[in-house]
Amino acid sequence: MTEAEKFRTIQDCAIALIDRHGEELSNSELASKVGEIMSSKTSPACIAWYKTKLRAGELACPPGRDGVLAPQAHPGEGNTCESEFAYEKDLQNYLARNLEKLEPGLVLYQDADNPNIVGLEFPVVGRFVDILAKDRDGNFVVVELKVSKGYDKVVGQTLRYIGWLKKNLATEGEDVRGIIVAREVTEDIILAVSCLKNVRLVEYRLNIDFRPVGNGGKGEGM
Repeated sequence: MTEAEKFRTIQDCAIALIDRHGEELSNSELASKVGEIMSSKTSPACIAWYKTKLRAGELACPPGRDGVLAPQAHPGEGNTCESEFAYEKDLQNYLARNLEKLEPGLVLYQDADNPNIVGLEFPVVGRFVDILAKDRDGNFVVVELKVSKGYDKVVGQTLRYIGWLKKNLATEGEDVRGIIVAREVTEDIILAVSCLKNVRLVEYRLNIDFRPVGNGGKGEGM
């Protein structure tokens, strides 16, 4: 079993490392070790937030693959927890399983000749498309993800992927377009996309729902 396989989530890995090395390593060093083990970035601010919650005996961010709430540092306010995915990988994994929520008919790309080639981290010109999908008309859709703010540089990145796919993967009659998903879309990126017909912008929001399970905890007469 590899180090990464020992942990269900990045949060689990971070907590284990804090427990093991929290006194001897800085927040930056712990964040770096989490990145090495899980192949996904975290930040020193996240580590500081976890330490605070561990010392208090509580973790407000629930573990799970479908949406870890992101700890954010705010000067003068300590560390708080906002409703966004903490890691791009969490957002990617969630969307890959729920593309229909992003757009009806959208499905993860899978190579017809090689089922092992799928649209997660699809290699393009030395980089990787976050999610490569196909729409209900059979056209390619490049989905680029930003867990917090989306800036205008992601537009050039998306267009580069679109251009490569048009040249190397799309067949005659197949179109290629892009969707940029971010927690917050900046004015710069709105302006950059305003002249493009083949790229659209989407902001995401997280909601937490509760549902009772079983009959435990009911009082008399209930």
